[in-house]
Amino acid sequence: MAVGQKPQIKDFYQRHNRTSAAIVVIFQFVSVAVLAGAMLVSGILTHQEPIFWALICLALAVGISVNIIALGVIIEPMRAITAALSYVAGEKSASRPPNSNAKRYDKDGTKPMLDLIYKLTYENDTEQRHSTAATSNVPPIEAALSHTDASIIIFDANNSISYASPHAPVHPKPDGSQQLDLMFDSGDITFEYWLKDCQVNKMNSEKLWTRIHTNPDSADEPRIFDIAASYSRDSETQIVMVLQDRTSQYEPDEKDLDFIAFAAHELRGPITVIRGYLDVFDEELEGKLTAEQKTLLGRLVVSSNRLSTYVNNILNVSRYDKKHYRVELTKQRLDDIYGSIAHDMDMRAGTLGRILAVDIAHDLPTVAADANSITEVFANLVDNAIKYSNEGGIIKVTAKPAGDFVEVSVADNGIGMPDGVVHNLFHKFYRSHRSREQVAGSGIGLYISKAIVESHGGTISVRSSENKGSTFTFSLPIYSSVEEKLKASDNGNNSEVIKTKQNWITNHNMYRG
Repeated sequence: MAVGQKPQIKDFYQRHNRTSAAIVVIFQFVSVAVLAGAMLVSGILTHQEPIFWALICLALAVGISVNIIALGVIIEPMRAITAALSYVAGEKSASRPPNSNAKRYDKDGTKPMLDLIYKLTYENDTEQRHSTAATSNVPPIEAALSHTDASIIIFDANNSISYASPHAPVHPKPDGSQQLDLMFDSGDITFEYWLKDCQVNKMNSEKLWTRIHTNPDSADEPRIFDIAASYSRDSETQIVMVLQDRTSQYEPDEKDLDFIAFAAHELRGPITVIRGYLDVFDEELEGKLTAEQKTLLGRLVVSSNRLSTYVNNILNVSRYDKKHYRVELTKQRLDDIYGSIAHDMDMRAGTLGRILAVDIAHDLPTVAADANSITEVFANLVDNAIKYSNEGGIIKVTAKPAGDFVEVSVADNGIGMPDGVVHNLFHKFYRSHRSREQVAGSGIGLYISKAIVESHGGTISVRSSENKGSTFTFSLPIYSSVEEKLKASDNGNNSEVIKTKQNWITNHNMYRG
């Protein structure tokens, strides 16, 4: 803090949060040190054994993650009260004051205190605010909206923003006009596509989007909205968009994912160590194990690889949600990409009693792909087919040219899905009631697979019938069809090949982008 600068209320929480986090980390190091000492003294393990250090790293990572998550929950009421006091004291802040009507504040008992802070403050300056409002030139609608979480944006016949209320998520462009600060990635169609469809095919239309995030590259602060848009052709106010700021309701879910991503990142190291030692055991014990022991070791390898895949999926979802997901597209052969994980896929299938039949010809056209990302798509789709097929079932992986693309299909004859489930499959964390009961999983594999494929300029689709099986198909652009665009971009950047998001086609048991 600069010399002579008056301490601010919000600084208290920041200092308290840092101090609490440091205490938690120190306490966890001490706890793990005590655990290590107990193991050494008791003779259970020695410091020379690799498993000793693997367990210490795992205990440290899990302990710190769990304690930090618990700390965030415990001090959240203090953060809200401090933010409210800072707001009513007139301190400048980039964040909005806490909404006392949010469900989480009602549940943890913080609501009465927040209501009291706001009530005492606004009762004292009621006369001043009324006097200011009476003499100002602010329209009543703007004065009203400035005290709510709602915003209004109006577009004229030229699709330009003609009006935006206070707090609306817009920013100025160099020419003086305004531009939306929103990313329409969580709905079925983008705002731009809906607007074009209305201008061609409709006189009047309405559309609702939920969980729409502000653009982190241009917005002052992250916010999440539910949006209702109304279109009326030949009207001066062609589009009226009503936005409800739902950040306080949706933000806990976003923070949960951040915590999960943090924990997943911390677990990558121990998982890598465990996988490394399993590989060493597999080599060192070659020919010395019984058939049953070799089967058990194989299951350990499969389980550790699946755990690694889950961790990668979580980290990729976190990056994709924050629009940090980028791929570098180079000239690749599909059979080489799949070949890098073929052994792992065969082991997974064999361990669970499935038969994996792969037909990816070497003479297929080369594709523009990021090899590591596409192996993750293969792993997610094949792993799903293994989990949802029956014992002894055959899983077919095939590829064929289709215009300027190569299409890859992963088909099984397993339990399949009801018609009403199919269109939800690519939503984040979605798992049907039936799949939650029968099969373990996180519900993000298909979500991130869709993100990866679309980042390559391709599409992903599914056809499924209950008790008959499912077929997932994704496409990748043939390298020669996008070669010039890639050469014109920076180091294979994918921005030139990503398609504008189109309407999803939903037809009973089929879902395709």
